[in-house]
Amino acid sequence: MNNKSLRLRAASRGFTLIELMVVVAVIVILATIALPAYKTYALKAKFTEVVVASAPTKTAIATCAGSGECVVGGAINLTAPGAAGGSGGSGSGSGGSGGSTPLPTFPQMVTTTTTVGGVTSTTTTPLQSTPAEVWALITGAYAMDGPSNIPFGEWMASQDATGWADTPDWYLAPDANNPGSICEVSVYSYGACLSYSVPISVMQQFYNPTINPLWSSRDDAMQVPTQFALPCVAGPNCTPSTKYVASVSYTVTGTVIATATSGGGLNGETFILTPTYSNGTVDWTASGSCKTRAGGAIC
Repeated sequence: MNNKSLRLRAASRGFTLIELMVVVAVIVILATIALPAYKTYALKAKFTEVVVASAPTKTAIATCAGSGECVVGGAINLTAPGAAGGSGGSGSGSGGSGGSTPLPTFPQMVTTTTTVGGVTSTTTTPLQSTPAEVWALITGAYAMDGPSNIPFGEWMASQDATGWADTPDWYLAPDANNPGSICEVSVYSYGACLSYSVPISVMQQFYNPTINPLWSSRDDAMQVPTQFALPCVAGPNCTPSTKYVASVSYTVTGTVIATATSGGGLNGETFILTPTYSNGTVDWTASGSCKTRAGGAIC
């Protein structure tokens, strides 16, 4: 056999079993390291929305504490009248003219905190509207048809406002089909309006103590410790909408709890901000299951 044949045979020889095993081993090692790292990176990107969603509530509480409105005995206490009410909202309400009181941010939310067996949980639900708010909505609806209809609108509002406000699970929220307008919805209507849709600027005209005969109902509601407006986050009527945020709530001591949805790799992880108040300033400590999850921290 000549040298040329030997060279051709050597050139046509395939990989040995050892060489193939080395290649496979390298691929397995890379996959073992790279794939979990990629998954964690993807989850971190999704969970960023949850972290960002906690910012409006955090800012509202810090502002309230900084002004001293919700500080009792040198500590944050959100049961103080006016604490965090409507601060940092999504812009549904706006200040009016002519001495009107600025509308609150709709929908207003109430947070209930319960502890069972040492485990603390929170639920966030829409806050029922006050008769004063509903009166302004109904009167504003009639005012849209012309000034001559306002007296009749005021009479209708006086007849219906209290009943509407007392209807379980009804509350005021932005009209999804008419940006800049407010209407009455239900937790069962999935954001669809059940009644009049009124521009904020019109409703605002009738939301003041001078002409609103049900104003005392508003004042009474604002003294209820648990009824403070949260920034609208993750609800069906919130703007902007969220994809990976299930809820954002707070406790009476100012702890902010943002919870992720379940799905897409997320499993309801929480991002918790605990405030420490001192001399008018608030420092925050981050914790939550997003830091301790089995697959690695995503926050």
